[in-house]
This record gives sequence, C-alpha cells and structure tokens, in this order.
Amino acid sequence: MSTDFIIIVATVAVILLLLRNKKTKEAKMGQDFESMMKEGDFRGLRIMFGKQFLIWGIIFLVVLILSVIQLIQGGSIKGWTELILAGVFGYRAFTLGRAYKTFRNAEKHLSYRLSDEEIEDFWKEEDDEELVFKLFDYIRKKSYNFLKEENLNEVEKNIMILYDLDCEVNNGGFEQFFFNSKGQYNNSIIKASTAVGASETAEICAKALNIISRGLLKEQESDLLDEECDSPFYDKSENLISLIAEYARNNRGLLLT
Repeated sequence: MSTDFIIIVATVAVILLLLRNKKTKEAKMGQDFESMMKEGDFRGLRIMFGKQFLIWGIIFLVVLILSVIQLIQGGSIKGWTELILAGVFGYRAFTLGRAYKTFRNAEKHLSYRLSDEEIEDFWKEEDDEELVFKLFDYIRKKSYNFLKEENLNEVEKNIMILYDLDCEVNNGGFEQFFFNSKGQYNNSIIKASTAVGASETAEICAKALNIISRGLLKEQESDLLDEECDSPFYDKSENLISLIAEYARNNRGLLLT
C-alpha cells in the first residue's frame, strides 16, 4: 500500500471526523454563546472565539506550510491533499476570526456590566436628566440595542418606555412616538406612567391611545393627537424626567444588576 494512498485515506478520515464532530461542537458552543449573551459577557465570548480562532489558525498554517513544501519538492498528491486540508482548516479559522472580531467590537460598545465602584459613582449623579440618560444607555446596552428586551426587568422596561416617550413626543409629537415604536408600547405606557407617579402623562397617553384606536383618516388622527395630546403633554405641570429619576433612585436595588 503506497504512502500517498494512506495519506489520502487519512485526510478523508480527518475531514469526515471534523464534519461528524461539527454539530456537537457547534451545539456546545451554541449553549455557551446563549449563556454568555444572556449575561452580557462579551469578554467571555471574545475569549471563547479567540481561543478557537488561534487553535484552528495554527493548524491551518502548519498544514499549509507542509503542503507547500511537498508541492515544491515534487508536486506529489500528498502535497495537493494537504493543501485541500489546509483550506478546510483555513475556512474554519476565518469564520471563528470573524466571530472574534464581532464580539471584540460588542465588548467595546455593548458591554453593560459595572463594577461595585462604578455603581456607587453612578448613583452619586444629582442631575435628574443626566441620571436618566445614563440609565437609558445602560438599558440599551443590556438589551443589545433593544433587540432582547426579555433581558430587562419591569423597572428597566418602565424607564425605557417613558424615556423613549418623552424624547419622541418632545421631538415630533405622539404621532412620531406611535410611528417609531410601531405600537410596541401601546399596552405598557399607561402602566409605566402610573408606576412612576406620572398621573398627567398617564391621562394624556390614554387619550392618545383612544384616538389611534378609532380608525380615523391619517390627517384627522394627526390633528386630534396634536390638539388633544401633544399640547397638553408640553404644558403638563409634572416633570416626567424628574419622576423617572425619583422612581429609579427608589428602585436602585433592581437597576444596574
């Protein structure tokens, strides 16, 4: 039995073994991935994929060098087989490298975990607007740009909804708020307003929800929202941001966790 034949059989066996173990490895990696995503552990994900990338990258380089040497020496079938095998390893390293880069960027831009010292400094903020803005940014990161709202508790969701409401209505009225939120908060804005003690806001939101539920023509709906909801929202006596800040301070044990 020739050496070349043994090498070919061994290469095919290695590739088949890789394919066989691929689902098992990906399932395990998937479990680790889901667990770390839920915890917001982007550093852990970066390290996990970084180690995998390093291992497969080294294997790729070693096999590639061996195949090049074989091809230079005589272009034997062994060299071509090793070159194909190097391609398999190289592709695997490439995909893991992309994952590593993705979570390196995520660690930088979306990591939300704070140290005990950072949490203590966080609550020293006396400016209500600045505190609420920082909380909203924390909530944004914890929910991965609002893609995984199931990561948020009720207090965090209330703050997210009301801060978004305040920003959207002050920028473009209730019409803009309902358009951009796509009805996502329609069943929550009154409850959230009541939770922070914003009774005027809750009453205005109830009127706004009633208007959009009537099936009016777009122009009629827009005029009614402006007249009956936008203007009262701008003129209300309560400061929604200050109420959110007070609500956050009263529930600080449920925030920044």
